[in-house]
Amino acid sequence: MGRAAPADDARVDPPAAALRASVLIGAGTLATNQGDMADTIALYDEALALYEAAGDRAGRVSTLNGLGWMLFEQSAYARAAAILEEALTEADDLGQAGEAAEALLNLGHIALAHGDHAHASQRYETALGRYQALGNRRGESYGLLNLGWVRVAQRTDREAVALFRAALAIMQSLSDIWGHASCLEGLAVATLSGAPDRARAAVVICAAAAMARAVIGAAPSEVTRAQIEAALARARTALGTDSYVAAWGEGQAIDLEQATALAATT
Repeated sequence: MGRAAPADDARVDPPAAALRASVLIGAGTLATNQGDMADTIALYDEALALYEAAGDRAGRVSTLNGLGWMLFEQSAYARAAAILEEALTEADDLGQAGEAAEALLNLGHIALAHGDHAHASQRYETALGRYQALGNRRGESYGLLNLGWVRVAQRTDREAVALFRAALAIMQSLSDIWGHASCLEGLAVATLSGAPDRARAAVVICAAAAMARAVIGAAPSEVTRAQIEAALARARTALGTDSYVAAWGEGQAIDLEQATALAATT
């Protein structure tokens, strides 16, 4: 893929630099969809330099958030955290509450990945409050969802279930398939932790969620994948391999709404 000229070439023409940066962001989105995260990060780095050359602080904040997320997905936590802290500071300075909330949410992911549940909870709760103040229902749902995963990690399963159910109601209203599937997985894992006798239902629900996500070509979050896999391993042990495989096959044959109905009775 061809690269843009160095940012120095565009310093005297801020609109041109900003335009070229937006083109690079678009190319980065394409690279992400093709699974080329290394190329995506390189494109975002170039876009960031161009926004800086253009003096476009808003574009810079948005790019910092995107870059921070990409680095997090690559487990480059130290650089991701530094970039997201910069995005948070800059967004607060500009009064960009939505961008600040996004940075807080992603910083929560890093804290959770490190096993720092208290810090993750604080970041998610702050992001949730900001999204609610903005009336941003999608952001609110993701704040609730991620707090649910913190509570799962903390073994406070009843609180986790309440958070996942609240997030699920919003996700359904927004037709957010990825979020809907993630809420169902959270409910299944929390239910399995609190009631091992419900292992079969948990497996059916997780299988339905995995199937829905496969249809849209999206993977679960790296932070929650380990919790899901550990819960499913416990379920396999509890059920035995044959029953586990049968339950998984049953889940793959139902849709998210049927899985949601099952989760409501589990």
